[in-house]
Amino acid sequence: MDARDADVSWLIYDLEYNKKKNVYNIKLSRTVHTKFKDALDQITRCDAGDVSEFVATLQSKLDEKLDEERGPNDGPALKTLLST
Repeated sequence: MDARDADVSWLIYDLEYNKKKNVYNIKLSRTVHTKFKDALDQITRCDAGDVSEFVATLQSKLDEKLDEERGPNDGPALKTLLST
């Protein structure tokens, strides 16, 4: 979209690593122009993923955290908790 027709301009930055100075520098990567309503519609739209994949990811993170604190196989199963 042309900047003259846009309501919003999104400035997208990247971090670039400078090996000589051992620092990151912020650099403007690109600018995207949009209409406000189009941007708002996209931001507020919820595209939910697969629930079982989400629960499996949560279970994995829960198991990992509990393993650090209590040892393996000591945590609840989310599938059991969600089915009650």
